[in-house]
Amino acid sequence: MIDEDALNNIKEELTRLVGKKIVLKTHRSRKKETTTEGIVESIYPFFFVIKVENRQRKVSFSYVDLLTKTVELISIGA
Repeated sequence: MIDEDALNNIKEELTRLVGKKIVLKTHRSRKKETTTEGIVESIYPFFFVIKVENRQRKVSFSYVDLLTKTVELISIGA
């Protein structure tokens, strides 16, 4: 069962990060982890979009990805 309060807290935090630079860590499988920098571009009711800097592309994730730690976001600077 998904904790609605935890999801709301994640959405609030992401709202504060829109337009800001972050480090994006994704855990795809047991031993495969990728780390890249990007900018939180936009948030929607069920997912959010990150613009990846090095590759000039966009990726999207669900809020549950953050809750389950499949994806981690670390704010860079202020």
